[in-house]
Amino acid sequence: MSDSPSAVARRMIEDMTVRNFVEKTRNDYIRHVRTSQLLGRAPDTAAPEDLRLFQLIRRRPARARRASMARFRRCVSSSP
Repeated sequence: MSDSPSAVARRMIEDMTVRNFVEKTRNDYIRHVRTSQLLGRAPDTAAPEDLRLFQLIRRRPARARRASMARFRRCVSSSP
């Protein structure tokens, strides 16, 4: 997943800006949405191992991270 915001994320940022949300709140909301997209389900349903794997992948360089994220999505989508 790229670091540039998707159309949905841009819309969310615009809406939150209009409502005077502070930048930290906007960033937190977008981070939760991205995590949900990666997991394919709500973040609160993630297993500890899902989060650990996600954190390890995020530490990799961008090129390696793209391939790893694809494998992560396949792995997570096959788990309960």
